[in-house]
Amino acid sequence: MRQGRNKFKGKDLSFDCTAETDRIEDQVRKLTEFLANHSITGGNHLGYRRIFHGGDTTPYRWNKGGRLYSIGDGSYQTWKKEQRLAMTIDGEPVVEIDIRASYLTLLHGLRGLGAAGGAFDPKLRDSYHVGDLPRAIVKAWVTMTIGHEGFHR
Repeated sequence: MRQGRNKFKGKDLSFDCTAETDRIEDQVRKLTEFLANHSITGGNHLGYRRIFHGGDTTPYRWNKGGRLYSIGDGSYQTWKKEQRLAMTIDGEPVVEIDIRASYLTLLHGLRGLGAAGGAFDPKLRDSYHVGDLPRAIVKAWVTMTIGHEGFHR
């Protein structure tokens, strides 16, 4: 949770193991095992853990958050961009991809509404710019709406 520039760690929650939690754990384990078979230089990475939020809501479906975090103090994820870009995997330099307006870009791609049709091109303008509405409000509405099954109240 954030309040201004301050970030607060949520409380750890216990949960019952289910087929879904086993499936999620297996995904993270397979990714960690895959990376263990490759040479990572210039960065500290011991494996991943996956953190979800909203786990104290009922019913909980393991569909909120789910970000991957590198395990251990001083992991590459805490470094400045210039330091991370000095890393290699199997001798090849790493790259970082930041997709502008990623939710909208992915949605348009899935619906076949890419820039070729001229209707959507996040490189030309801010996709969250809608009239005089604050960008943060538009982005929050899009984020809440994608995947929502009905109309918001």
